Amino acid sequence: MMPAMTSLLLVLATIVAGLYAGFMPTFLTGIMPGLAELTDEQFSATMRRFNEKVPGPVFLVLFLGVVALPAAAFFTGLGEHDGVAGPAILAALICSVVGHLITVAGNIPLNNALAASEGGDDSAARAAFESRWTMLHRVRTVLSLAAFVLLAVASWAPGRGYRPSPPPASSRPGCRGPSSTTRAAFPGTGASTRRQPVRSYRRRAASARTEVSSQQRPPGAGPVTASSKAAPSPPPCASGATASSFTSNAPHSHARVRPGPRASATCP
Repeated sequence: MMPAMTSLLLVLATIVAGLYAGFMPTFLTGIMPGLAELTDEQFSATMRRFNEKVPGPVFLVLFLGVVALPAAAFFTGLGEHDGVAGPAILAALICSVVGHLITVAGNIPLNNALAASEGGDDSAARAAFESRWTMLHRVRTVLSLAAFVLLAVASWAPGRGYRPSPPPASSRPGCRGPSSTTRAAFPGTGASTRRQPVRSYRRRAASARTEVSSQQRPPGAGPVTASSKAAPSPPPCASGATASSFTSNAPHSHARVRPGPRASATCP
């Protein structure tokens, strides 16, 4: 995610680039088509006045800001930009620099030549100025619009691309990490929980069954021993009944007692 200073510089660069990009098309869409209807003397005199008034403080702030602010936003956030913002800011900076080179190397010399021709042949001055100046201005207008679009994309990209890492489980609402009691009972519980051995689990299960069996025995029956866990002897038969097979009902006994041979006589 971008630092706060880089984000602020990027927002300012986008605003300044938008103002500059809005100023440039006015010459193509309104001023130059209107001047084209004037005579040579009127055209030359009007363009000279424009060239004198336009480079004022407001225009200089925009003219310098479209290069200085993107450069500051790019270099202050170097290494912090994502895959969209960094290339977009750099491309916008290149567009602004190329547009300024066209202005310095092309439009300004034409303005100076038109100003120097005052009092001379206005028709020749207009013929040498109008078409070339308009063509160069069209190119730098496209570059200024491209720089503004790229900065707008870069301003939107950090909020879209940034994904914070999920918080630890102990800090999420309703989630608790392993307690100290659990860690003491199960040393492997923690950042990476380990599966307890099957033998240890069986040992704890057998101990729990022994405790339950002790609690269910009648008073005075004595402690639970191996002999007491054995299957009880068959209950006395009722009069006239025959001995039959049965299944052990001993608590927690998992062995099924095999039935003995059927008695051949009834109970006395």
